[in-house]
Amino acid sequence: MKHLFKTIFWAVFLILLLLGIDQYFVRVPASQPAVAAVRAFYLDFRARLLRQLPEEGPVSVEAVIEAAEKEVAQPQPKALAPKKAAPVSAAEEPKYKYLYADADGGLHFAASLEEIPEPFRRQAQRLEE
Repeated sequence: MKHLFKTIFWAVFLILLLLGIDQYFVRVPASQPAVAAVRAFYLDFRARLLRQLPEEGPVSVEAVIEAAEKEVAQPQPKALAPKKAAPVSAAEEPKYKYLYADADGGLHFAASLEEIPEPFRRQAQRLEE
């Protein structure tokens, strides 16, 4: 019994301590920049947390049944099967066949060696298919 009383006492104490800290950040204006930043964060966090609370739901049994019927009446979206990539035929060649780096270190793609500027052709690498 003594252990249960201690547990209840500390639980109530912790809740009261948290409520006190909450009210401190809500009501006391901040005088220092660090406290102002913590207060602004806490007020924003608290507002977002309170917005997450559900609105009041239906009170009567009939209202609960009507709400459930509305949910059932709305068609559920069917999960789309993932599309498989079509195999690339031999007639369709990839658009880019070469990769090269310019003087600034930027990577570029090219379909043929003729598209690559002359100074960078030696460094160009052919992409595997």
